Amino acid sequence: MFFVSVDLRIVGMTVPPQCKADVARYFETENRPFSLIDVTNALKNYGKTVVSKAIDELAESGILREKLYGKQKVYVYDQSQLPVFDESELRLLEEEITSLSILLAEEQYRLKSLSNELKKVTSTLTMEEATQELAHVESELNRVESEVTRLRKKGVVIRPEDFEEVTSSRDRFTTEWRKRKRIAMDIIDAIAEGYPKSKKQLISDVGIETDEDCGVTFPKHR
Repeated sequence: MFFVSVDLRIVGMTVPPQCKADVARYFETENRPFSLIDVTNALKNYGKTVVSKAIDELAESGILREKLYGKQKVYVYDQSQLPVFDESELRLLEEEITSLSILLAEEQYRLKSLSNELKKVTSTLTMEEATQELAHVESELNRVESEVTRLRKKGVVIRPEDFEEVTSSRDRFTTEWRKRKRIAMDIIDAIAEGYPKSKKQLISDVGIETDEDCGVTFPKHR
């Protein structure tokens, strides 16, 4: 007498259409051989029994192909049901990939250049340091100019060497002022490239008072 082992849970079971569709889609998308355990582990929303039944039905309908390796069955999507690409379409895709690769390389190079430029600018002075240094230069320049104005009003005769020293100091401070202002504006320009608002709004948000806001202009050199 022979006995046949039958899984009573599978007999008469109806596979939910969504489960069957998900199993078929998984095989089609991955497009490689899988065992029942592989599919069950991948589709965690369904139990092993219902997945097994879905695979059997898909194999019977020809959507899946069954292969037996030793005692283990593996299944693969029927390759004849996959879309076939013609040579011209593949060539267009390859050209598009090449074009996008070139564009990506250009953007990466541009990003690297901007990063190096930003690093070079920010390595000199921070925004706070540049602002403090600029304020110091402006203060010193105002002091010198006030002293010159005071002496002129008093009508004091200034010796040529004293005048030369004062004007030289003014020119030196003016040059430093221009230099520090240029550094500060370079930093602001670098930050403004990635700022979501305008450069003017950035200056306002940070709370920087520019020379123009204060009505200050560079004195003329001799």
